[in-house]
Amino acid sequence: MNPSGSCRAAHAVRTAHTPHAVRTPGTPHTPQTAGTPHTPQTAGTPHTPQTAGTPHTPQTAGTPHTPQTTGTPHTPQTTGTPLTPQTAGTAHTAHTPAAPGSVAEAVAVQEELRPLVDLVGPGPSAPATVAGLDVAYAAGGELLAAAVTVLDARTLAVVDSAVGVGRPAFDYVPGLFAFRELPALLAALDRLTTIPDLLVCDGHGLAHPRRFGLACHLGVVTGLPAIGVGKTPLVGTWDPPSAERGSWSSLRDGGDVVGRVLRTRDGVKPVFVSVGHRMSLENATAQVLALTPRYRLPETTRTADRLCREALAEAEQSGRLAEQAGRSAEQADGSADSAG
Repeated sequence: MNPSGSCRAAHAVRTAHTPHAVRTPGTPHTPQTAGTPHTPQTAGTPHTPQTAGTPHTPQTAGTPHTPQTTGTPHTPQTTGTPLTPQTAGTAHTAHTPAAPGSVAEAVAVQEELRPLVDLVGPGPSAPATVAGLDVAYAAGGELLAAAVTVLDARTLAVVDSAVGVGRPAFDYVPGLFAFRELPALLAALDRLTTIPDLLVCDGHGLAHPRRFGLACHLGVVTGLPAIGVGKTPLVGTWDPPSAERGSWSSLRDGGDVVGRVLRTRDGVKPVFVSVGHRMSLENATAQVLALTPRYRLPETTRTADRLCREALAEAEQSGRLAEQAGRSAEQADGSADSAG
């Protein structure tokens, strides 16, 4: 709660300077307290995804959720004072990590943060709320709108949402997409009044050339459980899963299992699921199936996609109106000068 007595919940945001401690199999999750330094992983001890050796056992669909469609639509929050971030009861100063100045610096950031990813989880098996994150770009690529929608995990109704509009914070470089979108996504997350139990990113986590995609990056800097659900693969090879909903096959890259190729609808193209942070791959798969009762993509992604497109259209319209107002003012000044 903030000092003014507002009922808005404090948002759990971690910065790159206050990361989650690394977890290894069998080690219970213990939040890092303020002032406790992070013990880095020693060289030569790579992370091993929890999915290695998991047999291919197709999952069958359970009873689908029926999204709630009635009631008063939720109005996304776009203004106001950002929530005070907290981690395990210890307040931290909110800030957006500075954008790297070069590709080399961006890669170095990924290499530095990658050992902090928790690939063990298992994460919440029955989350109360699940957030979808997506970003829409203007045609010229100079403007973007990031949206976060928080859904009731049982009804799939939107219970909270927020948007952040701005300019891409980094150039378009494959494998470094998170640096373009992270500031706007964090701004939207800070405007939420509900702390989601799980982040579902429209992108990848471990299934990334350096094993540190957007879902990993967001999970580490916020401290929240996160997974990636991609429409298309970024890396890896796989065998096509069976045609039935719930069937999956392992996504492999360089000998590592980095995700699953999951069929969410009978006979429809699969999606690419990977762990981001504080989740097991088994649990990530189950959550994606719970979020896809009727369509190929999770409801979290579908609602966030709609919201960021709407926010982008409004921002572009506002920009056009501002330009028109500026031209009209210039014309008026010119007419006054002529009359004088």
